[in-house]
Amino acid sequence: MTPAGRLLTAALLLGACGGGAGREPVRPPPPTEHAAPPATEAPGAAPAEAAIEPGAAAASEAPPTGGGAESADGTVAAPAAAAAPDRPLEVRVTGDDYHWILRYPGADGLLDTADDRFSQRNVHLPAHSQTYLDLASADYAYTFYVPDLDIKEVAVPDVPFEIDLETGSAATHRLLGSQMCGYTHPLLLGDVVIEQPDAFAAWLATLEREPPR
Repeated sequence: MTPAGRLLTAALLLGACGGGAGREPVRPPPPTEHAAPPATEAPGAAPAEAAIEPGAAAASEAPPTGGGAESADGTVAAPAAAAAPDRPLEVRVTGDDYHWILRYPGADGLLDTADDRFSQRNVHLPAHSQTYLDLASADYAYTFYVPDLDIKEVAVPDVPFEIDLETGSAATHRLLGSQMCGYTHPLLLGDVVIEQPDAFAAWLATLEREPPR
């Protein structure tokens, strides 16, 4: 390298290093701090919980409405099941010693239990209800005949028979029962009384719990 070239190179190095007496060496500026980029959620990760506004926690801790009561250990009991639909009324109509014995269910809605109620001759039924008449006989063959309701059946000993009846509106229908010997006994004649449910319930409450003698 020629002397002129060396001088030029020295001058360049001196300028780059900040040469010269009394000067502080030039230092590179400190690196600028940048905010960390937001973290990205990994695929399938559960989302982060949102911030809760003041008062929201109290609302979220309130017990659910419409459920069961909270027990001592903090658990909530299931609500009670809805009541079962009403079963059809079942009445036993028995021909016995030339008259009709009627057996009605009591408060449990079942026949042949301790709270059954008894009547005779006239058959009372609630209006607009599904009813089963269990036709039976304790001794002879009887005819159970209600012309208005198009019912004519025979009660025979040891051969029970069921009449499925939709009662319809309140009305009184003539019951033309008979004993099949050809002679009509007065106590086999009566009425089928279809009445409003409240009136029927009031009548039922007046009945005895023992069959008539």
